Amino acid sequence: MTVVIDVCGAMEILMHKAKAYSFSEALKNAALVLAPDLYVPELTNTLWSGEWLGVCSALTKAH
Repeated sequence: MTVVIDVCGAMEILMHKAKAYSFSEALKNAALVLAPDLYVPELTNTLWSGEWLGVCSALTKAH
């Protein structure tokens, strides 16, 4: 199975949200994982925005 991950899916996993387990399992069972060309800039922007808003700081302190 081929899986395409986007930033929303990655953030579900990173933030331990409701669908994190099913997304993680899909990634583990995939024969091939693909991501959009803009995946890294989008993820960086999302994490920076989360840090700026204090969301990522709370996640870092929790782990």
